[in-house]
Amino acid sequence: MREIKKDTILFAVVSNDATKSKLISIYNALFEINSINASAIIMNIKESDLEFFMTNVKKSQIKAILLESDYKNKIKKYLDNKNDLESDFIDCFDIKNSKLIGYNTNQKALISLNQKDILKNIKNSDYKIIISNAMINIKRWFNIDIKIPKNFDEIILNFEIEKEDI
Repeated sequence: MREIKKDTILFAVVSNDATKSKLISIYNALFEINSINASAIIMNIKESDLEFFMTNVKKSQIKAILLESDYKNKIKKYLDNKNDLESDFIDCFDIKNSKLIGYNTNQKALISLNQKDILKNIKNSDYKIIISNAMINIKRWFNIDIKIPKNFDEIILNFEIEKEDI
């Protein structure tokens, strides 16, 4: 895992137990492979602390939050664009100018999943939806199309092992 420096862009995976999340490994692998100076970090947030977290995350150095399933339907009320969203199901939100802008990229990811030749080498089907989702988010954040090597499944396993060592 790369060192987090002063200019590293931070993203957080939020859950009751984010240590079990595959998002951390997949996003960090994609950042590293694509030479993006960014890091996904783990944030274990209890439901009783969610309101405090959502109120204060606007002041943090974090660029975006990736949500695990335990919070995807509990975030909308905190978002500045809540009236523009069709779904209560939010899987990610960006922090822009102290505003929380929510997204449901899972729908787009599911639609585009079968159209992505780039994912044909991914053996683990659970990873495919996460990677498709990550491609959408990374494109929005950095305006780049990411590369995914043929041995990406193996790379993820190495990131999982590193995560367990933390």
